[in-house]
Amino acid sequence: MQAHHYDGSFYGHFGHACVHTRMDYDLESTEGIRKFRKFMEEAADLVVSYGGSISGEHGDGQSRGELLPKMFGPN
Repeated sequence: MQAHHYDGSFYGHFGHACVHTRMDYDLESTEGIRKFRKFMEEAADLVVSYGGSISGEHGDGQSRGELLPKMFGPN
């Protein structure tokens, strides 16, 4: 978050290692969307490198669908 100059609040089920964040993304400008996509790619790589899950607590849906091959492989 710091490397991409994002701020946010953490919450969730910390005892179960399920951490949520509410972040201040700019999803209205072209540059903001580019920055968001770069951040999400890097964050997914980091989570997977620690053996974590990028799969959502309430389902994957479209928001993370394109990132799931990072965790599960191409098939």
